Amino acid sequence: MSGAGAGTTALFIAHEASSGTREAFEHLRRTAGEGVQVRWLLDLAAAGVVPAGLAADVDTFDSREFSQWGYATFGKHMLPGHCHFPVLRHFAEHPGSRYVWTVEYDVRFTGPWSTLFGHFANDDADLLTLHLRTPQQEPRWHWWGTLSGPQHIPPEARRRSLLVVTRYSSSALQHLGALHAAGWRGHQEVLVPTLLARDGLRVADINGAPGARHHPRFYTSRTSAKGQLSSWGTVRYRPPMHRAGLRPNMLYHPVKSRGMAEVAMTARRGRMEKVAYWWQRSIERLRGLGTPCFSGIVANPQPCDGCQPFERRT
Repeated sequence: MSGAGAGTTALFIAHEASSGTREAFEHLRRTAGEGVQVRWLLDLAAAGVVPAGLAADVDTFDSREFSQWGYATFGKHMLPGHCHFPVLRHFAEHPGSRYVWTVEYDVRFTGPWSTLFGHFANDDADLLTLHLRTPQQEPRWHWWGTLSGPQHIPPEARRRSLLVVTRYSSSALQHLGALHAAGWRGHQEVLVPTLLARDGLRVADINGAPGARHHPRFYTSRTSAKGQLSSWGTVRYRPPMHRAGLRPNMLYHPVKSRGMAEVAMTARRGRMEKVAYWWQRSIERLRGLGTPCFSGIVANPQPCDGCQPFERRT
């Protein structure tokens, strides 16, 4: 199936315009298929200006102004938890699409996007999403409790999904905008699938229902009770990948340029070193051995002058 149907828009959402991001956008625009209008939705808060040569394809927003758009928020910044706001705002300003696909800048698809879009051309789901889960599957996920509004939704009725690649129907976008205007707020990964499902709109996983036969798998994901997507899936939280994998017609996330990936990995190593330091310090205190050497934990097996080595008590 080559097209996604008339009246379909694909929004490529980005806050920067590096060469890798431009290549990802060009791949989306070139392979989206017949009937799909592709637009770049660019955050000017980080990008500053629209890159030369892209003005005809770009619509802009400023994430610093997100709290002024008329949608109830649960925090002071757009990240984390409000990544769907630019989509709602864009749809309100450019109505008319029957369906809207959203693709974040660090997603790659190892095939023509028309393969994915076209597969669902005749599917009437109001929300197509990734990694659709319940509190029973991920009971310790951090963001369950952020959902709040005029009515209480019991934990067992909540849903969570990853929205890095998503298809919304026009009904879903209109309904979400009205819900936010009525005071509903929360992290988008719980708010969007939970409220749409509660109100009778059809929510579905791009991979189909668990155990579904004869349904293509467009991604893999593995998680824990905490809802942390592990590095074993093609779609994960971290660490970032330098390039997409080799499996055809698969979604990969996050894929970042080498420079951006190295920055993310450096930050992650710093956090791990701090955890290791405080873990060993706590053990040392319990054993009465004093304060350990930080460098000996993370880099050098030999303690520095004046530090006590970590020794097993016999």
